[in-house]
Formats: sequence, C-alpha cells, structure tokens
Amino acid sequence: MYIPGKRAAGDSQVFSCSKDEVAIILLGSEKTDNILNYKNIWLAYPLGAPNWNMIEHIEKRIKPSRVDADWFDALILALDVLKEPTV
Repeated sequence: MYIPGKRAAGDSQVFSCSKDEVAIILLGSEKTDNILNYKNIWLAYPLGAPNWNMIEHIEKRIKPSRVDADWFDALILALDVLKEPTV
C-alpha cells in the first residue's frame, strides 16, 4: 500500500531491481504536451523504470480536471510511446 510522503524499507530496492517500464499519460488534462500534439493529452512522465521521482511527480503536479479528450488519441499516443526505444 502506498502512503503519500512515507517510504517503506526496501521500496527503493524494489524499484532498482525491476525491469518493468511505465509512463504516465494523462487524458483530459488542461495541458497539451505530447509528441503527436493531441489536444488535452499530457505525457506527464516519459517511459522508464518506476522511481520515487515519478511518485512525487504524481503527488505534486497532477490535479484532477473536467476537460474532455479523446481516449482513442491517448491510446494511440501510448502505442507511440511504447515503440520508442528506452535506455
């Protein structure tokens, strides 16, 4: 279970051992920031290994909104993000 502002012992080890990669794509964002320039879709965090910076980014910078956006555009963006090579 994740508790904001609290890190459990061994959490950083879980992150450092993982080969999984994640990205944060926000649909219905007031901000538009993505390589395909789809409106109201924000690639808030690029594809990479999960880390504490990503979690802090979610806590501090992502706020709910009531903006409409096309979920299919977000899906296309997600596929585009996945096809790009990562380090």
